[in-house]
This record gives sequence, structure tokens and C-alpha cells, in this order.
Amino acid sequence: MSGIIYGIGVGPGDPGLITMKAAELLRSCDKIGIPAKDEKVCTAYQIALQAIPEIADKPVIAVPIPMTTERERLEKAYERGCMLLLEALDDNQTVAFLNLGDPTLYGTYMELHQRIRHAGYQALIVSGVPSFCAVAAQLEIALASGRETIHIVPGCYDVSQNVNPAGTTILMKSGSKVGEVKQQLMALEDREQLKAYAVTNCGMENQQSYQDIKCLQENAGYFTTIIMKAQKEAKPYLMKYQQKLRCGITTGTCAAAAATAAADLLLRGIRREQVVIQTPKGVSVTVPVQLLLETQDMVTYRVIKDSGDDPDVTNHTAIEVSVEKKSEVSQIGKAAFSEAAYPNLYLDGGTGIGRISLDGLEQEMGQAAINIIPRRMIFQAVGEICLAEQYTGNLLILVSIPEGEALAHRTFNPRLGIVGGLSILGTGGILEPMSERAILATIETQIRQMQVQGNHKLIVTPGNYGQSYASQSLHLNMERSIQCSNYIGDTLDLAIAYGMQQFLLIGNIGKLVKLAAGIMNTHSKVADGRCEILAVHTVLCGGSQKMAETIMQCINTEEILRHLEEWGLRDAVIDAVCRKIQEHINRRVGDKMQVGVILFSEKFGYLGQTEQTNLILAEYR
Repeated sequence: MSGIIYGIGVGPGDPGLITMKAAELLRSCDKIGIPAKDEKVCTAYQIALQAIPEIADKPVIAVPIPMTTERERLEKAYERGCMLLLEALDDNQTVAFLNLGDPTLYGTYMELHQRIRHAGYQALIVSGVPSFCAVAAQLEIALASGRETIHIVPGCYDVSQNVNPAGTTILMKSGSKVGEVKQQLMALEDREQLKAYAVTNCGMENQQSYQDIKCLQENAGYFTTIIMKAQKEAKPYLMKYQQKLRCGITTGTCAAAAATAAADLLLRGIRREQVVIQTPKGVSVTVPVQLLLETQDMVTYRVIKDSGDDPDVTNHTAIEVSVEKKSEVSQIGKAAFSEAAYPNLYLDGGTGIGRISLDGLEQEMGQAAINIIPRRMIFQAVGEICLAEQYTGNLLILVSIPEGEALAHRTFNPRLGIVGGLSILGTGGILEPMSERAILATIETQIRQMQVQGNHKLIVTPGNYGQSYASQSLHLNMERSIQCSNYIGDTLDLAIAYGMQQFLLIGNIGKLVKLAAGIMNTHSKVADGRCEILAVHTVLCGGSQKMAETIMQCINTEEILRHLEEWGLRDAVIDAVCRKIQEHINRRVGDKMQVGVILFSEKFGYLGQTEQTNLILAEYR
């Protein structure tokens, strides 16, 4: 007959938070297990001792676990600990193994528990109060409410990459990284993305609470729990390049707002002049709506899209949504979207909404270009109204953009195989000015389509200027080319990720010369260096200090090229620049993809190319 081991959570620090069950087991057990070399340095033991003083008379099994990520050292420590604990169990003794907080949450005990169970012994878990629950109580804040979610993140992770945009993020045991974490959180607070709180040594005599993260001491220590709450209200602006820029809303948010208003009037008889929409980012926005049509079986509302300070072709465009009762499913087009959670709802595109004509997008061929996140927003908004009103009849939700077909010619849609109109877009619901994410998402979509269609060769230009040169001067077929804007490095990474084998980049020297310094985002507000790069290579090619000084006074690359031509150094300098570009490109892509680069200028035309370019060009001729 063998004994039993209990993994007991003693809570975060306050002895009063030990549960009655844990206290009873601590009084009745034969031995106490601790994750430390002795009871004097074991925080969990000292907490339990205050609640149940009689455990001082019980033998202690010390299982010291090193603070390391080295798996080999940890395995040895766990194995030694298991042997000690199994000896007690073999003597038919009951062991209470102490764990801070709750054993199942980053608990040392769980590693021992699995091994002991695997060896055929009885092992049970007694829950304790998790530190973050006690911290929230100390701060008098709600961890979550309504539809909010909670993310729990160990302190060793990058905070900026792990913030929950739709609720609460809990950062546990920040330890030596408290100073670094504090700086990241202050930056996020400055951008009004979250509000951060912290408590150190929760429930202990030296507890400190911080309603303002700026006051958190950088040496706060290991037992520091940080709670980050996403901002609930959408901020009307953000700071970018030292400018205050106004945010807007996506076409997806517009459509969801119009659909909500239409369903409210159709099913509830409520007329709306504005609708509050909870966006996927976890923030709410208030959207003005306009009633267009009301009949017994159908209601149509309109939203005038506000793009903020984003240069968006859909700014001030009308997004219209009708919600119509349908007696038979046969009255609804076969290409309409449906959602298992809302079996009576159907969604389709009307006038000005594009249709899918090529593989590679997440919609099926022939379906409306309404992306998955806006679809979920619309289904959820109308579905909740149906649920509240207990309405189970069929509803067709039809989204239209009257100007959509005309505006689509000014977008990437024709190149993506979306014909006849615009797309309903938006992953976060909020339109941030000059959104890099939106540009990169478009680039990724184009590359993914190339892959689906079996094409593994890319012709890439930063913009229309490069496209025209490649077509007219190099006589390349640009139907399958893409534009990368300033995001050359990101486009290279995406091309590799989607298995591209060749990558031909064609652009004006004013932009691409920056690659010779390893500058992979060529936006002028990120980095410049054009004069410096060409001045250095001029000197390296035999030019004088005076020539370099002249270059440094030039206002653009065309002027620099004119001087290089006069000095007889143009070809040599361009060759040197191309070699350096190839070097930085190779460092970025390794041997995963062939990359060629062609430089041209407005006045001089073709200037030069990198070493792999001819091999790639041969594939196109």
C-alpha cells in the first residue's frame, strides 16, 4: 500500500487565502514537500506556516529546482525530487507538496505530478488562489467582463508582441525584465492602446500596488504581476512621424453598423441614427447611420465611410446594407455566405461589391469579396438581434457600394482577380492612417495567389514608375508582377515564405540605392542616406574628397549621376553600388531564392544590375 501526494496551492502570499481543504490536508499529512533547499527560503512554506503553525513539527522533503531554462538541469532536479517523494509514498505516508498560487499555473509541482502518476502512484491537486486573481482584487479592477478574453503570458516573453487587443493580458513573474517591460508598457500607454497596473509581492508584508505603471520600481523583483487592460474606446487619432493623424473605420465596420441598424428596425422596430460597434481590436466605435428604405420585409441603411487621415479611395463612399426576410432558402443565391452559428442568416454582395475570379483568396470562386473578419462582424451583429427577438426565419443580408465598380479601378482588386467592384475589408475594424499592415497584407495576398497558380517567379517594383520602365524599356510582361511600395525587406521575406524561387526587383536608383546600406524599408521617413552611399562609393572608386563634398550638396540622385558622368565615374560607382546591394540581399535571403536587382534613372535610363540578374532575365526572354 503506497501513500498519496497532494499538490497544494497556498495562494499568492496572504495566509488567509489558503483554502479550507488545503488547511485540512496540511494538518493531517505526514510530510511537507517544498520546491526549495529548505523551509527558511521557501515562500510557499512560510505562507502555509502562518496559517497552520503545526506544520513546523512535520518533516520536510526539500526538492530544490534551479531557476534555469536548461532542460537537462531541470530534468535531473525533477528526477532527484521524485525519488525523494516516492520513498515517502513507499512508506505509505501522505505528502503535501506546497506550491505558490495554483499548482496548475506555471507550478513546479506539475512536473513532479506527471512523473509520480506515470510511476503508478496516487497524486492529486488541490487548487489555490492564482496570483493574478488576488492582484485584481487588490487593484479593484475586473479581469474580464462581457466578451473580453484573458491572455496569460510569462514575463520572459516580448510584451509588445503578446498584448491581447480584445481584453486583458496578465504578465507573470517578470523578474529581471521588469525594467524592460516597464518601458514597453509606457510606450503602449502613450499610444493609448492599454492601461497597465502592477502589484509586487501580493499578499505579503512588503506588497506594493501600482495604479500607474510609470511608478513601478525597475528592481521590483520576481513576484511582480502586471495586468494590462486594452482600451475600450477607440481613440480618434494616433501619433505617426511626430504628427497627430485621425483614425477612420474600415468598410467591414461600416457594413456591420449598417446591418445592425437594418436588423434592429426590421425585427425590433427600433430606428437608429447611430450604432455602437465592438471592433475585433476590442474597442468600440460609434458609427452614424442613415435609413434609406423601409418595407414590411426589408430595411436598408447606409453608412458614409470615414477613412480619417488614411489616403483611401473609399473615403466618403456610401456602404449600404439591406436585411430582408426570405420565406425560402431557394430565394437566396448559391454563392451567399452562411455561418454554422447562425443557420438562418445569409450574406451576399450586391451592386459594387467585387466577385472572386481567381484562386488564391479565402473566398470561393464566384463569391462576393467580403473578407472573413467583416463577415463574422456582420453575422454576429445580426445574429445577436435574432437571438434576442427569438427570430428564426431566413434573413438575407446584402452589402452594396454604389460607386464600387468605378472605384475598384483605383485599387489592387483587378490584379487580385476581384472583378466588378470593391472588397469589404478590415481585420481590426479601425483604419489607422497610412497603415503598413494593410499594405503588407495586400502584398502577401498577391504573392500567395502567385503560389496557388503555380508561379514561383516574381517581378517586383516599388510602384508605377518601375512598372512602366520594366514594361516599356525592358519589354517584360508585367501582368504577373507586384508592387512592394517601400517594403522591400518584408516583400523578400514573404516571397521566401511562399516558396518563390526567383525575385527580380526593378526600380529607380533614388529608392533602390538605399539597399546598398542594408536599408530594406526605403521610405524617406525611415532612412535616407542616398548622398552618403554614393559619396562613399565615389571615393572607393578613386574619387576625391572634393567630389564627395559635391555629392553631399546634391538634392537628388539625378544631380549626383550628372556629376558622376562628368567625372567619368558613373559606371564604376554604379557597379560598386550593385555589388553592395547584392551583398545585403544575400545576407537577407541566403540561398533560399535567386534575387536580381535592376537600377534605372529618369534621365539616364538603365544604370546597372546585380550579378544574378541576367540568370533571372533569361527566364523571361
